[in-house]
Amino acid sequence: DNQTLGRIAGGVDGVYTGGSIASTIINDGAVYGFGYTGILTHGAGSVTNSGSVSGQSFGILFSNDPGTVVNTGTISSSAVYPANGSAFFSAGVQLADGGVVTNSAGGVIRSEWMGVQIGSATTSVGGTVVNQGTILAADGRGDGAGVWIHGLGAITNAVGGLVSGGAFGIVAYYQTTVVNRGTVFGTEYAFDAVNPGFADRIIDLPGGVFSGVVNGGNTLGSAIYSTLELASGSSTGTIVNIGTFTDFGRIALDAGATWSVGGGFAAGETVAFGGTHADLILASPSAASGAIMAGFIATDTIALAGVTDVTKLTFDGDTLVVSESSGRGLELKFAAPVDLTYNVVGDATDITAFRNRLLFGKA
Repeated sequence: DNQTLGRIAGGVDGVYTGGSIASTIINDGAVYGFGYTGILTHGAGSVTNSGSVSGQSFGILFSNDPGTVVNTGTISSSAVYPANGSAFFSAGVQLADGGVVTNSAGGVIRSEWMGVQIGSATTSVGGTVVNQGTILAADGRGDGAGVWIHGLGAITNAVGGLVSGGAFGIVAYYQTTVVNRGTVFGTEYAFDAVNPGFADRIIDLPGGVFSGVVNGGNTLGSAIYSTLELASGSSTGTIVNIGTFTDFGRIALDAGATWSVGGGFAAGETVAFGGTHADLILASPSAASGAIMAGFIATDTIALAGVTDVTKLTFDGDTLVVSESSGRGLELKFAAPVDLTYNVVGDATDITAFRNRLLFGKA
């Protein structure tokens, strides 16, 4: 228990523990490890930090057993990339044998290479990350990540949370679920599923932002597919360009959810309406022709933003053609026959399922 005014410093490690009994480390002051780690634990245990922990290569490292880290302060690695480009390893927090990292509001975990690393290149173990603060990889060379998991993963990025890397926000090698209400940023990938064959799931809530490509890892048509779930919330969710979400076989729109989606869908991508009052606003209607709408029922709505001069709807069993006064407008494909009607409302055309008949002209 290192209290508020306490200072612990070591030439190699600030705090080093091992053995078969789990360690409990509480830090409200400052811990420094100038040669390797701020806190190195060779056994199981927990670290609760509200002060500062800093190491050369790792802020906190659990090397042999699962660990638990709860942070409201600052955990950092001071290492920088070598000028000669040689192999480099550093992390704010590394749980080599899995565990849980909770970074609360105001907490900062940072490093040049990895913010939080769970598992290793040779060890596949799962872990959980819950973030409401900042997890950062400065990533001066372009191969690091805010969060890197080499096993089954569960990541929750809460309101106000930032997971940021240079090239990568989150890197996942095995089946991973990400729940995002904050911001996940990467100059190349906000999320990268490295290995195909795992049913990854991205759950985006209104207010959640992915900046960078979000790679689901499984090509369209694969037996195992990844899912982008657009969850319900108290406001309308927004995706500016759905084209930045790649290799997701299924886009699930939850019951009660309202989402505005721009950009072009991939050919054959399924948009699955998950229940009543699921509303999809197509901000770029003409670019939506590649998607297949499934589960569309009464009370659900597809709004075509900016399409206000509709003259006719025609439906041949699976393809809806929306004609405008200027000519043939756009097409929407449906997975199953559905009776439709439309209504021009403000600056959009709303399409809904309607009993057992297809209405032509304004409803």
